[in-house]
Amino acid sequence: MFTALAKKAATFASGVGTSIAQELVNGVKLILDQGHISNVKNGGFTLALKGSLLDTGYSNSTIEFLEPVK
Repeated sequence: MFTALAKKAATFASGVGTSIAQELVNGVKLILDQGHISNVKNGGFTLALKGSLLDTGYSNSTIEFLEPVK
């Protein structure tokens, strides 16, 4: 019984946290200043972008792509 209640509480809290995070993301502005396409092949290409994120909220953050985006 306690486990089921704890799971429901965790699911609710997760949903609330997700909703708050989504609201913050919705207000962000992505400004791209420059783009460069290279290594063009039949299966894809390499894309480098330079830009900034504005109106990101009250805390600092870092965005990193540890693997290529597919």
